Amino acid sequence: MVKITENETMNFKEHTILKMLTGNTQFPELYGGGRFIFEGINQQSFIIMQKLGKNLESYLSQKESCFTMTTICQLGIQLVECIKKVHKIGYIHNDIKLDNILVGDGESSLKSLN
Repeated sequence: MVKITENETMNFKEHTILKMLTGNTQFPELYGGGRFIFEGINQQSFIIMQKLGKNLESYLSQKESCFTMTTICQLGIQLVECIKKVHKIGYIHNDIKLDNILVGDGESSLKSLN
């Protein structure tokens, strides 16, 4: 997945955090990042990271999708573990919501984005 934005500061911070979390299976794998100038006008920054599955919001919006109490407890435990890892490296997520919690690609069940 490639994330492109004009907000270079935000991309730099996200790149730094993902780099610090390298090796943690609960976060997307970082492949690289940088800047480019498009048609000599706009400077864009980008991050290249592991492509992940759907977010929890999309699962909950499906009427036939219903999580069991066991699944809800497992998700809660994994979320707390993710938050603890982010805090351990000195950051606060500041935007925890269902749209930013992604289900992995089968290798691990839950990933945090943003």
